Amino acid sequence: MAQYNPQLNQMRKPDRSLSTDGMRLWGAFFAASGIFGQAILQNGILNVSGLSSTELLAVLDSRPEMMTVASVALILQFASYCAVPIFAALMAEGLFKTHDFKAYAIRVATLAVVCEIPYNLAFSGKLLDFATRNPVFGLLLGMAAVWLLQHYAETDSRGRNLLFTLLILGMGSLWALMLKIDCGVSLLWCVALLWKFRHNTVWQMMWGTAACMLNFPAPLGLLALYAYNGKKGDWSRKLVYGWYPALLLAFGVAGLALKLL
Repeated sequence: MAQYNPQLNQMRKPDRSLSTDGMRLWGAFFAASGIFGQAILQNGILNVSGLSSTELLAVLDSRPEMMTVASVALILQFASYCAVPIFAALMAEGLFKTHDFKAYAIRVATLAVVCEIPYNLAFSGKLLDFATRNPVFGLLLGMAAVWLLQHYAETDSRGRNLLFTLLILGMGSLWALMLKIDCGVSLLWCVALLWKFRHNTVWQMMWGTAACMLNFPAPLGLLALYAYNGKKGDWSRKLVYGWYPALLLAFGVAGLALKLL
């Protein structure tokens, strides 16, 4: 990967208010909103995963308070999309700064595998569910795209560079759709484009907005990127990689318990 230059990082990231830890906190807040809405409200209280569409409509018609629960769950789901550009930006920054791409990729791949069962439990109420994959796999696809762009697309020919970039992102999008990765296409494009335009915050905001429009209102999460000052946080590696599967597992178990009451 390209060698990290702290002085260049300060030039492109002026003194703003949000550190890496602040970015992670905002991302965790939005992600937790979606997990709570799905695991607790939809699966635990409404039992969406255990009812047919007709049965669910009957419940909503007969119990008006359940319509409120469903509305709040929907709002929280939309809010969770704001986490997409935040974690994509953190990934792009991490790829720019890392000195060991292989070790970084192994950690993210391990996280993706570890999260799968807790993700199934939280989002479908089942331990095994092949309907969708957790979004960490989308970040992993973004890493693969950046590796290819770093090694094969950084040429003097802008036309060739653009064509190769579109080819890589197009193929990655097909993989994201085939694997049914949650927000996979948006995460792939966001990671790759935020990394590619890492030296220009304005271009990052523009291309990042375009990349995650599929999961509107995800572009609102880019406000965190604009406030990012590039300063390294103090979170331990265990916390950085452990909070998401722990949150999925906790809310998944809580939602299952509510459904069984």
